[in-house]
Parts: sequence; C-alpha cells; structure tokens
Amino acid sequence: MDLGLLLVGGGVAVALAAAFPQRAVVVAVLVAVFPGIEVAPAVGVLLAVTLGVGLRYLGRLGELGRPAVLLAALVVLLLVTTAINPTPRFLGADVARNHLIASLAPMVFAFAVGLAQVPARTIRAALASAGGVASVWLIVMSEGTTTGRLRTEELNENVVGYIGALTVVSALACWTIRPNLLCGLGALVGAVPLVLSQSRGALVAMVVGLFALWVSQQRSSWRGLIMMFAPVAVFVVWPLVVGTTQFYFSRRSAVGDDGTYRLDLAQLAVQSVRESPLTGIGWRGFPDVSLIALGRASNTHNEYLRVAVEAGLPALLLMLAVGWMVLRSRAQAQDKAILLAGAVAFGFNNAMSNPSVALFVWVPLAVCLWSNTTKQELGKGWTASDDVLHPPIRR
Repeated sequence: MDLGLLLVGGGVAVALAAAFPQRAVVVAVLVAVFPGIEVAPAVGVLLAVTLGVGLRYLGRLGELGRPAVLLAALVVLLLVTTAINPTPRFLGADVARNHLIASLAPMVFAFAVGLAQVPARTIRAALASAGGVASVWLIVMSEGTTTGRLRTEELNENVVGYIGALTVVSALACWTIRPNLLCGLGALVGAVPLVLSQSRGALVAMVVGLFALWVSQQRSSWRGLIMMFAPVAVFVVWPLVVGTTQFYFSRRSAVGDDGTYRLDLAQLAVQSVRESPLTGIGWRGFPDVSLIALGRASNTHNEYLRVAVEAGLPALLLMLAVGWMVLRSRAQAQDKAILLAGAVAFGFNNAMSNPSVALFVWVPLAVCLWSNTTKQELGKGWTASDDVLHPPIRR
C-alpha cells in the first residue's frame, strides 16, 4: 500500500475519531472483531481511533486512576522486554514485531473505551452484533478439513470456537437486560461455529460466562434463563461432551497430537520462567524454545503462561492486578460475565494477538474498570439500559 495513501487514511480516521469519539469506538469494535478483515487493517483502525479519542480527551486521562496506570505499565513492560531480548529465530523480527503490535492494539484500545465514556449497553450490543456477523461469515467461509472441524483459511478451529462462544455470552448478556429476538438469534448464530469447531476450551469459556450470567440473575428470572439456555445446551453442550469423551478415551486429540502435548508445553513454559523470571525471553520467543526442546515450534496455548514466559513475571502480576481491580469494581454483572468468558478463553489458546478474540477481553475490561454507575446512584429513574461509563471508579 502506498505510504502517502496510508498516512492520509490514518489522518482522516484520527480526525473522525476525535470528532465523533463514541461512534468511532463502536465502529472500531465492529470492524476489528470481523475476521474477514486482515489483522493489520484491524489493528490500524484500533490504533487510529485510540489516538483520535486520546487527543480529544487527553485531559481526562488522569481521571481513569490506578487501573490506567497499571494497564499502561503492562504495555510498556511488553515493549521493553521485547526490545532487550534477542530476536526470535523461528518467526523472525518482522513477524514478532507484528504480533506484538497486534497484541498491544486491543489493550491500548481499552483506554479509548474509557475516555470516550461509551454507554455500556452500547458496548455489549456492539460486541454481540460484531460476533454475530463474524459467526455468519465463519460459517459461510468455512473450508472442509480431514478432522471435520470448522475452520477457515486464516483461522484455526480453536479461534473459530472462541468467537462463537464469546458471541453467545455477549448476546445472552444483552438478553438478560432486555430480551428480544435479535439477542436470541445472535446466541444461536454464535452457537453454530462453536459446535462445528469442536473446541473444548471454547465450550468451557461459554459455560463459565453463562454460569456467571445465571448467578447474577434474580430467582424470578430463572424460568427465562432456563428457556434461554435450553437450546444452547442441546445444540452446543451435547456434541462437545461426546467429542471430549472420545478424546479422553482415545488419548488423541482431533488434530492427531498426543493428548499430553499441552502438558509438555506447560512444563517447558514453567522451566523457561524459572530461567528468566524478570525479563522473560521476548515476545513470540517461546516457539524457539519448544522447537529445541520438543522438536516442534509451538505456542504455550495459554496467554497467562505466555505473558510470564515471554514478558516476565512482573508483566503477569500486572495483568492479575488489573483483574483484581475488575473484581472490586461496581460494574454490571453482564460486563463481568463477558470479560470472564474471554479471560477463560485466554487460558486455552494464544489469541491475544487476534483482535477478533482479544477485544472480548479488553473492551469489557474497560467497561468494568471505568464504570461506577449503580442503581442507587441513578435513583428511581434507573433502568437497566442506562448503565453508562462514568470514570473514575476508585482511586
């Protein structure tokens, strides 16, 4: 792409984001979650919107409090540890740098969500809508495989499953506040790629998110939740339970790997953390380690292990500290449920550099951290759709 055209397009995107911050944030979510758009343009949109919103509300940045400081420190630490460590040999400098930028862009975009004060209900609807469109695209663009699991040319089965699972949770999070046909349709559409992907990690993420939604509801709404969960249980849980049972009996996974391979990767990751606990081995450096030790270049298949191995234990502690602040926040349970499902998904795969999955973590995280609107604060005029972002929460 011509550099001049790229600069002009980026400048226009930044200007539009500064002029219409809330709309720009929503559009960025819709664009970046859609897997039909390559990672590089999606990352460019996220960064341009973040820059535009940041320029518009630069003076408001200090109001975001300690969560913003910790999140900024995490971004800086990832950059520093990557810079001081050797360049990964297997992937090369260019690929490692691109993966780092793709990992940081959704994280930095969280600041735009907080600064723009987008209504939380709008964010939920944007995630559910984007996930629904993404699920339809995944179904249409799927290609056959020898394993029979749904995948596309660019995305493997697990990423497809995570997009479906997080779409289900986001749509049903909207349903618990205001039930309507679109929410139910979004949940069913998201369930299709989840079923066809046969991803066990995606199933766990979805079940955890739905359980969090169930816990958050009053007894009077149990009947509605049962009716909501029944089709998902029939069409999603049962096929995946059967597949998981076959996996454990055969001790072979659907792609032909030994069932203990991920355990070997986890043990190797722990050993690498012990050897370099403070600075890690550099972002995307673990494939080099696994290639030498196990004869195959692989990721950790766990984002928390990945951060500890490649960025060091201080970076992992910062992630956990931000998570603790989310638990202490007074955000809506629906937003916490979406975030919880995304956080569980991070524990089963390395999707941090894929905006289609990562935004389901960092965007709800921003809503949870920088929203302190409660029923008591809004008084008698409170309705479930009036939960707007209003920083700061706690200093």
